[in-house]
Amino acid sequence: MSYCIRKSLKNDSFVIFKPIITMKKQIYLSVLLTLISFPIFSQSKVEIVNVECTSLDNCIIENLNQQSIAVYLPPAYSETSKRFPVIYFLPGFGDDVKQWIDGTYFSVKEVMDDLIINKVIDETIFVICNGKNLLGGSFYVNSEVTGNWEDYIVKDIVNYIDLHYKTLDSQKSRVITGHSMGGFGALNIAMKHPSVFGTVYALSPGLWDLEGLKNCQLFKSNDFIVQNISQQTEWKKSNPKEFPELLEKYISHCYSINDWDAIFSCAYSMAFSPNRQQLPYVKYPYCLKDNVLVEDKILIHNYENGYGNLNNKVKLYKDSLTLLNGIYFEYGINDEYQWIPQGCEYFDSVLNNYQIPHQSIQFEGYHQNIVGKRLKEQAIPTLAKHLEYVRK
Repeated sequence: MSYCIRKSLKNDSFVIFKPIITMKKQIYLSVLLTLISFPIFSQSKVEIVNVECTSLDNCIIENLNQQSIAVYLPPAYSETSKRFPVIYFLPGFGDDVKQWIDGTYFSVKEVMDDLIINKVIDETIFVICNGKNLLGGSFYVNSEVTGNWEDYIVKDIVNYIDLHYKTLDSQKSRVITGHSMGGFGALNIAMKHPSVFGTVYALSPGLWDLEGLKNCQLFKSNDFIVQNISQQTEWKKSNPKEFPELLEKYISHCYSINDWDAIFSCAYSMAFSPNRQQLPYVKYPYCLKDNVLVEDKILIHNYENGYGNLNNKVKLYKDSLTLLNGIYFEYGINDEYQWIPQGCEYFDSVLNNYQIPHQSIQFEGYHQNIVGKRLKEQAIPTLAKHLEYVRK
């Protein structure tokens, strides 16, 4: 028990008083003072939800009817009737939603809480969409073989979020970002749907310059091309019912030996050069004639039109691009895939040629070694500056 000393009002003597506060009251007072000293911060949360996606019903290699997404809800979400803007994030090739929750690349709850507590951004919903399929990645494009993944984002996911959560459902309160394959997807979707997403920020996006197709891993050597032709020849002997299982075994084998180039080639082919009418559901641009590789000039355009053909795309969607409130893309100068920095620099020049406002940003880093840090410190704060937090 502590004592306090007070000066007597009658004379100059000092009197020792025993406080009348009990130990229980002291504890209560201590807790109360602590609460006063530190603001009460309501608990944010991350929900994992399964969304029915009718846009993927046309996939013929697997059942994609339901997709799991992660939804970060800010601290005040459960305590107010107000509505919130939304940031949509598209992961890269081979990555799943969990890796952006558990800290593998990024911990969405920890990062968003920190940005909000420190008043870097206002309270915002953050949605992590799945883009991974049997092949490792969908590229977030519409394909007659792997499903309509562009529609899945723009229609299925956005509509689900607006229907089930308290969102500000306007273009000015909805932005999109993504990494690598997801960076390409974010740019491609924003370019085509400026009435849905107002601003885009792409991290190390899959983009090609005029030499990108030649420099990337899709046709990296004659031996690699022959290997793909041989595999496709085997698949042609199968039937449609058994093919998905054969494909799954092939992809699993490639994972086991870390043959990412083979997986990427298969996924890219079915996304950008699909052939629903005939196994193995790909229009491959090479064949062997008398043991000599022959290139199909028409089919090679399908591949070029994926990550490449940027000048024609910007020309076609120039008016849509000018409707966006912000276009940002960044790349690490030491990216292991050097065609990405080259592609970003070319995209920068194309946008400049068409006088489309944008920001191209380079940083010291590789493809994904600091992607979580870049997302937290650059992408999210930049996107938040473009968000409207009240309905107008």
